Amino acid sequence: MEVLNSVLAQLGVDGTFFHQFVLIFTLYAVLTQVLWKPLRRTIGEREKATVEAKKVALDLERKAKEALELYETQMEGSSREANGLFKKAKEEALLKQGNVIHSAEEEYRNQVARAREEAEKELADIRDNLKKDSEEIAKLMLGKVLGR
Repeated sequence: MEVLNSVLAQLGVDGTFFHQFVLIFTLYAVLTQVLWKPLRRTIGEREKATVEAKKVALDLERKAKEALELYETQMEGSSREANGLFKKAKEEALLKQGNVIHSAEEEYRNQVARAREEAEKELADIRDNLKKDSEEIAKLMLGKVLGR
């Protein structure tokens, strides 16, 4: 034991060493209860909250992707439907345009035919009038030539 005391004396350890050891151990025990345990509990709670927030964020991201896919699918369907309606409306418009043009051509032909008939009637009337007038003129000329 003397050897141990001499080694401790050479190291500078005296009777206060044990008091210092007890004080440090007591300080450690108090700090563990007052500081370290609440700090570790708070860190654990933060980690747990972070994990939960990550789970919620991943779930929201998954739902957002699903909503985006649904939206894109609906937009593609709507686009196809709109294109179909546009094509159908265009075909109907072209058909109506053809009908209008055909009706206009038919009306034009009818008006031309009526105008021809009227012109032919007027020409016939003019010929008849000309024939009558020429007969009268011929009679007058004949009367003047014959002296009557």
